[in-house]
This record gives sequence, C-alpha cells and structure tokens, in this order.
Amino acid sequence: MNIVIREIKWKAFNDEHKMKLFLALKFMSEVIKMLLVKSTLISIATY
Repeated sequence: MNIVIREIKWKAFNDEHKMKLFLALKFMSEVIKMLLVKSTLISIATY
C-alpha cells in the first residue's frame, strides 16, 4: 500500500515538473520572439 502511495506522489511530482518545464520553455520562446521583433523594429528604424 505504501509503495502505491509513493508511486502516485512520484507521478504527481513528475507531472508537475514537466508542466513547469513546459511553461518555462513556452515563456522563453515568447521572450525570444519579442526580442527578435524588437531588434527587427530597431534595425528598420535605424535603417
């Protein structure tokens, strides 16, 4: 019984970890996109 509870806890922890990782990656890609757009606008403006 104890092993089952441990397994469930471990799975929940793993899922949470994956979700956090996914959100972090999504956030990073958004930031990179914003930076690219900004640098493009700046280069157009300075050109």
